[in-house]
Amino acid sequence: MKKLFLPLLMLLAACQPEIIKIDGTSYITGRAVGKRLHLECLDKPFMLAGQEYIVSADPNERFFRLNGVKLWLAYPTVESEYGLCFSEYDFNNTLLPLFDAAPLTRRKISKIVIDPGHGGAHPGAPGKLAKEKEFNLAIAGKLAGLLRDNGFEVILTRNGDETLELPPRAAKAAESEADIFVSIHCNSAPNPDANGIETFSITPRGAANSNDNADHSLKVPPDENASGYRFTVDSFALSSAIQRRLIESTGAFDRGAKRARFHVLYNNTVPAVLVECGFMSHKADEDKLATPEYQTTLTRAIARGIADYAERTAPPAPDKVEK
Repeated sequence: MKKLFLPLLMLLAACQPEIIKIDGTSYITGRAVGKRLHLECLDKPFMLAGQEYIVSADPNERFFRLNGVKLWLAYPTVESEYGLCFSEYDFNNTLLPLFDAAPLTRRKISKIVIDPGHGGAHPGAPGKLAKEKEFNLAIAGKLAGLLRDNGFEVILTRNGDETLELPPRAAKAAESEADIFVSIHCNSAPNPDANGIETFSITPRGAANSNDNADHSLKVPPDENASGYRFTVDSFALSSAIQRRLIESTGAFDRGAKRARFHVLYNNTVPAVLVECGFMSHKADEDKLATPEYQTTLTRAIARGIADYAERTAPPAPDKVEK
């Protein structure tokens, strides 16, 4: 009987379906995800493990962790008789692209729009040491200089304390024929204990925003033809790369690579992200944001994340192109 036990378990695992339907929605079993990504699947707690990657997730949550970094899904995971499952959308458009198991848009990243949030008549979040617009401009300026040193062409949406509305910011990428768009912000919350770093990309069509508090992105009309939707997958890959580098470099509380319908994401014409570098309303966060050294740490991390994404999307070398 004992000799039959292990083969029977293997047979049952092999018979498990890869795709199941729950309330009319398609989900991929965690074991099928692990098989596709060549990772071992462990249950309770759910984990996919390999030499380079560890994926962990809990049932009925809208986020998972990749090597410890928090990344938000478009739809919650579910628990089924076959274990934890991911939505088919997230399997194809969130998980596979992060592992190079599904292609991102191949393009050479050479020109980048950096958008220092707020400015002029729009001060942004108030702090005890400065206004958000000042930190945004300082961080964006350092980032622009570092990216230029690394061979990128950079366009800033503002170079000083200028009043600039949202539509011209989002339009800058198309006007300049840029390849990606990165908006720099600092956060604020009524709860003075709220802290950490988060990086946003466009919410997929039909999905709820990750930031389910009362911010303005929740009021954006659901325009099915918004240009930002064309870059949902690439934008999330870019935000995930930046968030990973930021958390590694700063040790800040990880709020995750999130999804929202901010104007500069929703109406952009290239892969676009919005980085919230810390909380003006949190004393320790603001104290760090005010120092040139920490601003440099942030910019180096964001630049590394951009470089990671650029490496993944670079067209193959001519000698590697299939004939």
